[in-house]
Amino acid sequence: MRHLSHFLTVSIFILFLSFTASAQDFRKTYQLASGSQIRIGSISGDIKLVGYDGAAVEVVGYKEGRDAALVEIEESSSSNSLDIKPRYPRNCNCSASVRFEVKVPKNQKFNFESIGTASGDIEIKNVSGNLKVKAASGDLNIKDVNGSVEASTASGDVTVTGIAGSVSAKTASGDVNAELDRVEATEKMEFSSVSGDVNVTIPSSTGADVDISTLSGEIKTDFGIKVDESEHGSSSTARGRIGNGAIRLVLKSVSGDVNLKSGSLRAN
Repeated sequence: MRHLSHFLTVSIFILFLSFTASAQDFRKTYQLASGSQIRIGSISGDIKLVGYDGAAVEVVGYKEGRDAALVEIEESSSSNSLDIKPRYPRNCNCSASVRFEVKVPKNQKFNFESIGTASGDIEIKNVSGNLKVKAASGDLNIKDVNGSVEASTASGDVTVTGIAGSVSAKTASGDVNAELDRVEATEKMEFSSVSGDVNVTIPSSTGADVDISTLSGEIKTDFGIKVDESEHGSSSTARGRIGNGAIRLVLKSVSGDVNLKSGSLRAN
């Protein structure tokens, strides 16, 4: 009986390992040239993208949930592009998510053409290049980026700090908080929320034509731009030029306060 018990234990353990292997995490590294396009997509799950001192792009996809074994990771890559996303079975009401953690060489510029998730938070830190980030439901936290940023979420907060470049940050339901180290835009930059506050800090040396508005909230700015309040409602506007007016800067909220502050260049 002792031998039989040992045999059953070993058999169960082997079956457990077999099941675990079928649902194992995705791990792969890629050698990409500078300027390569990177697209990371998730239907349900967080995405974390960080810069590091290595030479390769490293991607880990953590499959989570009851039906994790049913989810596959689709990937397409070349020397100048990378496209990764999960694939769920057709017509499957699956209880599964994929959480991506991506590391890229921090001193190498990339074109992050699409970093997005339908349901989950996105965190990006210490990368170089152009970023397009989008979530249907989740917070976006973007920090220390040398390049342009386009960030939007339908439901969640958008926070961008330590940015040296052009920024567009939008949310339908949530707050927008932005802090720019340098403004290198040549066109319009827009920060907006339908339901939430908008807080933006830019260097005092910035030149911009400023357009600030809220239908229900207060406007505050230390740039000396006159704030006009409606006599027959709760709306407020502020329009004016700072510096040479090199770019157009738009801040707006339907229901929330809007603040534009002056900051200094942050030391590295």
